[in-house]
Amino acid sequence: MMKKQFRFLFPTLEELFETLNSHLGFNVEIKYAMEYRHGGSEQNHYFERNEYIDCILQCLINHAGKRVIILSTFDPDCVSMLRLKQTLFPVLFLTQGEKGDWPQFLDVRTWLINIGLYFVITEHLSGLAAPVLDILSNKEFVKQVKDNGKLLFIWGDEASDKEVSKCLLELRIDSLIFDHVAELKDEHSTTENLFISEECEELEVLNNFRQKQLELQHRQLLQELERLKTAREKTNSPILSPTNQISKTPTNFGQDQLSIIDTNSKHFILPTYFDEKSWYILFGFMTFIIAYIFSRCITLQDVDNDPIYQRARLYSMQKQHRKVT
Repeated sequence: MMKKQFRFLFPTLEELFETLNSHLGFNVEIKYAMEYRHGGSEQNHYFERNEYIDCILQCLINHAGKRVIILSTFDPDCVSMLRLKQTLFPVLFLTQGEKGDWPQFLDVRTWLINIGLYFVITEHLSGLAAPVLDILSNKEFVKQVKDNGKLLFIWGDEASDKEVSKCLLELRIDSLIFDHVAELKDEHSTTENLFISEECEELEVLNNFRQKQLELQHRQLLQELERLKTAREKTNSPILSPTNQISKTPTNFGQDQLSIIDTNSKHFILPTYFDEKSWYILFGFMTFIIAYIFSRCITLQDVDNDPIYQRARLYSMQKQHRKVT
């Protein structure tokens, strides 16, 4: 469904890209005036090829986005320029064939489908677009195109016939080009729509990418939880040797606490949980230890050199002397 109405009766290519579904593909047939075999031309005044092709390619590159774009034209020189100027979009060569009743062009490369295929192979084009009647009269030509690794599109009003289109699809051609395609949309339901499959493929890739992201985030979360769990266990649970035993021993603090007894050295390891009384007892014990260490480290010589001790000693001697007198 169109998001907005076109400003003019004939919208520009840029307006089509901006308005229509972003997954809707385009077969851009580039019209260029060609001379007829029996004299005359399709148009007397026309653009210079380089400027004309550059303008179209610039619009495609800037506004086509991710669409499936196919370029095609009857003019052999234009198709060569399209192939040489870019590599983003496949280029097809349109041929007239010899079975139709339309005026034949002067350029011999458009006369026969066989000549057209040789030109496609020489110019390294993506494929050929041939008229329906020439393919129906020479069905072996389809295999010849496929053997050379090229695409084969079929165009013409005859392709709108149900039996003809069914026959062509059985030949494994790549695409049909005709008017009123919607009338046959349910006739060949087994044929995959290129543009719908492109959209489904893009959605599938996006969903797979999101799924992989979620799986990666899930694994990272599990690893982080496992790491936190291991760190917590190491913090709360001391490492035991084979000769150590864990026992539930009653304490004097009013509740049972987890403690560890070394059976070899008979040393008591401090409990892992402390209440308020335990902290007081631990503080007193540590104070006694620190005082004991200081008493062992500080000598009498160190005391004699202490000015505070000297003043205290002098005050004590003066006090004793007063009592004596």
